[in-house]
Amino acid sequence: MPWQLINDDDEVRVRLKLCITFDFLMELLSYGEMLKVISPPKLKKEILKLYSNALKQYKR
Repeated sequence: MPWQLINDDDEVRVRLKLCITFDFLMELLSYGEMLKVISPPKLKKEILKLYSNALKQYKR
């Protein structure tokens, strides 16, 4: 799996080339508020959808 890591005092950026799977999404969600998906837009949208659906559970 090709990847690139950029690490500085404020953040860690990881660039991966892979297929977006359910397990990968769950791994990302495990980082909670510490995670910010920058791209691709499809992944950002999927993470937002999962968090939005979870938030709806608490608003009921």
